[in-house]
Amino acid sequence: MSAQTLKWIAIIAMTIDHIGAILLPQAPALRAVGRLAFPIFAFLTAESVVHTHSRRRYLLRLLLFGAAAEFPFRLAFGMHGWGLRNVLFTLLLGALACMIYEAAAVRSEMYLLLPVPLIAALLLRTDYGAFGAAAVLLFFALRQRPFAWRALCFAGLTALFCLTVRSPWQLWSLTALLPLACYNGQRGGHGIKYFFHVYYPAHLLVLAGLAVLCGIAMFRYLHVKQQTDFFHALPVSRGQLFASHVLTGVLTVVPAYVLSMALSC
Repeated sequence: MSAQTLKWIAIIAMTIDHIGAILLPQAPALRAVGRLAFPIFAFLTAESVVHTHSRRRYLLRLLLFGAAAEFPFRLAFGMHGWGLRNVLFTLLLGALACMIYEAAAVRSEMYLLLPVPLIAALLLRTDYGAFGAAAVLLFFALRQRPFAWRALCFAGLTALFCLTVRSPWQLWSLTALLPLACYNGQRGGHGIKYFFHVYYPAHLLVLAGLAVLCGIAMFRYLHVKQQTDFFHALPVSRGQLFASHVLTGVLTVVPAYVLSMALSC
């Protein structure tokens, strides 16, 4: 399985996760599927540090696209809080940690700087925080080891993260080890080199827009004169009319929620 195939798997899983988070927040099965994405992105970031032609340009690319994705991320997930919250900044700090780790093999004093990117990820509240940056570093540092060793260490890191945040949900990310075990070391096609960096902010904008449009469409009759006149001419009270639209909105979500709950049991 090539790097491009892994990237497509991660992109699809991430999209499903964000649909669950933004449009169907009570559908846990979608979030469980989404846990597949980050370990693959962390693994591919470590591989990119090894194989990129220019590490400086690679870091700059992550920084620029991370900055571009910050507003769409906040628009989709909420403007509250501060920091650099989207995952591209996590991958950036993880890649920086990999480079510091490699430099420390030549200059041992560089090991003193190794915790800096991890602490920065924690303080800046990036997506997955220090755990995310550490996952990138782990895949990079153990790249010469057998995959079973890397999988075991990642499982331990994931368990530690779950204990820290007091939530077992991230354990679903261990399913990502199955496609990663099939990685053949090949890059694959050349068609989506920058696709993820563009797709990430773009799909967040689309999902945020859909969330707004769903609410507008459900109660559009309140703002269109012809529809308002028609509905208010019906032999029902305004309270009953409003309640029926609320119930319709709930019923569009409940079947997906029940199905996802059944699948996750």
